[in-house]
Amino acid sequence: ATGDRGSHAIRRMLVVAEIALALTLLTGAGLLIKSFARLQGVDPGFVPEHLLTFNFALPQARYASDTQQVALYDRLLPALGAVPGVQAAGLTSVMPFGGNWSTGTFEIEGYQTPEDQPGPWGDIRIVSPTFFETLRLPVIRGRVLSEQDREGTPVVAVIDEEFVRRYWPRDNPVGKRFTFGPPDGAVDTTSREWIEVVGVVGHAAHEGLDADARLQLYLSYRQAPQPLISVAVRTGGDPERFVNLVREAVASVDPELPISNVRTMEELIEQSVGQRRLSMMLLSLFSGIALVLASIGIYGVMSYSVTQRSRELGVRIALGAGRADVVRLVLRQGMSLALTGIGIGLAAALLLTRLIESQLFGVRASDPFTFVAVAVLLGTTALVANLVPALRAMRVDPAVVLREE
Repeated sequence: ATGDRGSHAIRRMLVVAEIALALTLLTGAGLLIKSFARLQGVDPGFVPEHLLTFNFALPQARYASDTQQVALYDRLLPALGAVPGVQAAGLTSVMPFGGNWSTGTFEIEGYQTPEDQPGPWGDIRIVSPTFFETLRLPVIRGRVLSEQDREGTPVVAVIDEEFVRRYWPRDNPVGKRFTFGPPDGAVDTTSREWIEVVGVVGHAAHEGLDADARLQLYLSYRQAPQPLISVAVRTGGDPERFVNLVREAVASVDPELPISNVRTMEELIEQSVGQRRLSMMLLSLFSGIALVLASIGIYGVMSYSVTQRSRELGVRIALGAGRADVVRLVLRQGMSLALTGIGIGLAAALLLTRLIESQLFGVRASDPFTFVAVAVLLGTTALVANLVPALRAMRVDPAVVLREE
């Protein structure tokens, strides 16, 4: 009897531990799920649907000069635009969510950098005038780049609203000027000519939906050609159906120009959140297993308890205890285990969820809604797991039990 009581106590402690573990894992999974949902709702700043993207590098032997590079791009864009079903096509040196970037430092006319802050710097993109239309980047002020912005004309730039917020929050940025700084910038402008801002567009997410906004500026490929280019093609239907047509259009311009990394923009965005999705799925899997084990544990312990206490329960019923009282007795004992485990689990979750705080977006590690929801879920699960043994206890026949004794 002493051994049975000891083993039963161990089972009860294991159930408490299982519930605490399940709550901790479920809380972490709940936070990641809520965080992922918030992340999926972030506006990237442009319309990612129906966008096909690809990259190519111009062979140095055939496209050594700026003139040759510009000539190819001038032929390529109309060829892509002529593909049936293609609505727009644009070039960029750096594609949003493409996994690469180009940054540079610059000097803003009339702006004095505070001593305790770094000098102005940001992302630089060499684009075609059609890039903004292709991504559907909203034009906030001024104009975008045009066909007239070419070699031999004053260099102009389009900036994003983050640039304005940081350096000209109360001024009209159109007409302002800047120049690229030391040669560590991404664009070689040794003449250090002043570049005039002609327009402002919305900010486009680049590294990830959760990344801090970095200011962006856009130059025309006709004024600053680049041999490494990404292309965005906006289609009237499923972008994947246009892959072969796009390849044929590129081949019609240069049959020897290989394209690579053919992806839809939605795939690029999905890839950027892939690590978060994996973490969420793994933790959800483990927490689900823990919840099932905890439920089985509660059911097993309470079933064993009812079996061991059949005589006691039969005597109680024989002495006038209502069957509802017996159900409450069993439920109270089972739920005391569950509540103990939930209490321990909440304390552990408050401490351990700090470990995933860096993986969260738009939600705190101590988010009360998630903690309460998980506690209610576990409490409900424990109640259901306790009900079967409790109802079995209610059906104990005192005459049969006492006769067996």
